Amino acid sequence: VSLDMSVMTRSLVLTDCIAEAGDIVRLRFADPSGAALPAFAAGAHLDIHLQDQGLDLWRQYSLCSDPAETAFYEIGVLRDPKSRGGSLALHRLAKRGAVFEVEGPRNHFPLDETAARTVLFGGGIGITPMLAMAQRRLGSKAAGVTWRQLDAEAMPEVSDASVDAYSMSLVMKICDRQRALAEAFRVLRPGGRLVILEASNIRWAWLQRAYLVY
Repeated sequence: VSLDMSVMTRSLVLTDCIAEAGDIVRLRFADPSGAALPAFAAGAHLDIHLQDQGLDLWRQYSLCSDPAETAFYEIGVLRDPKSRGGSLALHRLAKRGAVFEVEGPRNHFPLDETAARTVLFGGGIGITPMLAMAQRRLGSKAAGVTWRQLDAEAMPEVSDASVDAYSMSLVMKICDRQRALAEAFRVLRPGGRLVILEASNIRWAWLQRAYLVY
């Protein structure tokens, strides 16, 4: 007899709540007894039950922790005032020691581990499942990789001429372009590579304004 752990509802306690850049919070959940959690594959998500101020919702959040880690699950949540209330509720409820009903992990976005090469593209909070995928693909090399969230317009944490390659996309749309480019050139070493994935220059002023608002 097989038991599908992904459909079981379990209670998990919030053990850590870490504020990140841009109204994003990183939440870490563990078993209240300290027991190991079921393993998950990169790309998986949790279904979390949210009950707050009249809301009674189940919402899905991608796991961004290392799939090899069984002591805790970690998710990233963007506070989005335009959402249907789930992210706002979770930000309000995110207090250390709070207990949540959780189902999963489930995986509708699996990583193809048979591929010879994997290219991961993610924007904003959509990068969360790709962190787990990168950990999985890097394997033992992941210990030498540091994930950091910085301000593209000012990165005092990064030394001059210390970066081999730098890519940007939404930076060119939502940041001050001149400051972001100046900072990119500052941190790049001589001969380093700068890749700008998107920097549209629209001829019509009205459309350019709408584009920047978007």
